[in-house]
Amino acid sequence: MRRRITSSRALTLLGVLALTIYVLHTANHLRRGTPHDLLWVCNLATALLAIGCLARNATLAAIPLLWLSAGTPFWLLDAFAGSEVMATSILTHVGGLMISALAIWKLGMPRGAWYRASAASALVVALSRVATPAEYNVNLAFSVRTGWEPFFGDHLLYIGMLFAVASVVFFVVERVFLRISEAR
Repeated sequence: MRRRITSSRALTLLGVLALTIYVLHTANHLRRGTPHDLLWVCNLATALLAIGCLARNATLAAIPLLWLSAGTPFWLLDAFAGSEVMATSILTHVGGLMISALAIWKLGMPRGAWYRASAASALVVALSRVATPAEYNVNLAFSVRTGWEPFFGDHLLYIGMLFAVASVVFFVVERVFLRISEAR
């Protein structure tokens, strides 16, 4: 006789998985001497996801889902364009996205998560600008991404476009998950 895993146990498991991904990725960055890269929004997403799952907080689980929904396609474009891909980055982006979707399936999508994710990402970009060296351009806080200069000569225009695109993705993904929740 098989027992169903309770939502509480499932969320604990998802939280432990997210925390494991974050710890592995953190250890990899520390080993490589790139601790500044831990401030990338997608890297922070798994830490926030672990907290959200373990605390049973839908908003703290939704923000990583939204961040990764926008960030993972950009990461994939970067990877396909020839950038170095760390094995733990795959866990962070793909694993984190899957875990966050499962967490929101269990917790439900809170209304207004999209604007909270937008505000939180703006805070992380501001923190990146203060706490990381400009040459690493963490969260694109300092300059236009290499290769995009012909399209965006102005960093403010570039970062504004990124925030606009991300906010639209956050809004759309929130609406999709709200519809899924209502259909259940």
